[in-house]
Amino acid sequence: MRNTHVVIMAGGIGSRFWPLSTPEYPKQFIDILGCGRTLIQLTVDRFNGICPMSNFGIVTNAKYVDIVNLYELYRIKKYCLEFL
Repeated sequence: MRNTHVVIMAGGIGSRFWPLSTPEYPKQFIDILGCGRTLIQLTVDRFNGICPMSNFGIVTNAKYVDIVNLYELYRIKKYCLEFL
């Protein structure tokens, strides 16, 4: 499993979940299920054990980097995209 990688796409604005989800704080960063975990945290939880955390990556929009960093996913690589 050392060669397995997990890439989590978390760059969208979550417009279909409006008004709960906004461009400033989209659905991947909200506890939509009411379980105390955001969608991005639940995704990491589901794949934990599939491969080392050092093989995880999160692709997000540059404006969401600070939000991603709030979730203490320090061992996960972050890839930021600037959308024009």
